[in-house]
Amino acid sequence: MLLLIDISLHEPLNEIQSDEIMHAKFKGEKYNIWKTTDIATKYPLLWDKAQFYVIAFPTSYLVEAAFSRVSQMLSKDRNRLDIKNRPLGSH
Repeated sequence: MLLLIDISLHEPLNEIQSDEIMHAKFKGEKYNIWKTTDIATKYPLLWDKAQFYVIAFPTSYLVEAAFSRVSQMLSKDRNRLDIKNRPLGSH
């Protein structure tokens, strides 16, 4: 599969691929390296392209976290209701 990349990104991509510090960060933090401020300052062209993808994920995370919390609250309420509705002596 041929991936078309803007020609202006070739040099920064080559630099980041050979950057030993970035390799160490990537091994330790995986995709969290894009959230560090040194990426934006060292590789501004790459950051301009990547930031839209990085910034998009926290919004879906917040929605998923909210749904998870509501689901958890409903489950706790259901469990409490089940305990109250049990006949005596069936613990």
